[in-house]
Parts: sequence; structure tokens; C-alpha cells
Amino acid sequence: MKKPRIHFKSIAIFLSLLIMLQSCSVYKSAPVSIEEASQANSKVKVYKRNGEKVKYKKIIMTNEGHYYGIGKTKIFDKSKRVLINEEEIVMIRVIDKVQSSISTGGLLITWIGLNIYGISK
Repeated sequence: MKKPRIHFKSIAIFLSLLIMLQSCSVYKSAPVSIEEASQANSKVKVYKRNGEKVKYKKIIMTNEGHYYGIGKTKIFDKSKRVLINEEEIVMIRVIDKVQSSISTGGLLITWIGLNIYGISK
């Protein structure tokens, strides 16, 4: 009986591709106000006047009317609240969950198809 042929290189590339594409995010092209971004309760990308782009897991509004961006710090993956100065904001874009899922799935299906085509040759 023949043993099934395992392509370790293909499996390793597939797993690394899966890990890399999990962080793939597509943002809606239409900018939203800070109020709409806080109501969306999803990932946002804030463009500032100084050219800086900041990503937050979500934006929240406190009882005092201040807006905070919730983001991960690089140390220990803890959430961090950052006060957002509304005067510095040029544009806010909210994540497009549907488009993000489609693009991630489409890339994976394309990669799998090309890999199968390459193996069958």
C-alpha cells in the first residue's frame, strides 16, 4: 500500500499564509464622523493632520463627551485607552467586515487553487 505523499513545504506555506491574512483588514472608502465611528463599535483607522494613521479596535465616548480610542499596546497585548483630540482628525474610516472576509477568502482560495494546479503538473 502506498503512503500518502505529504508536501510539507506546501503545508508550511499555507499555514503561514493563514496567519498573515488573519490581520488583513479592508476599510470602507467613505469617511465617517467620530460619532458614527463610536456607534459602529468596530475597528477604525484615524487619519491625523500630521499625516499619522492610527488604528483602534474601537472608539468609545465617555459621559463627559470625550472620545477615546481603544487599542492594543505592544507590551503584553493589553488594551489601552487613548484620548482622541477631535481637532487633529482629518478623516476616520471604519472597517468593512464583508470586504475583509471576501478578500481573505479569495486570496486563500486562489492560493489553494494555484497550489493544487502546481502539484498536479
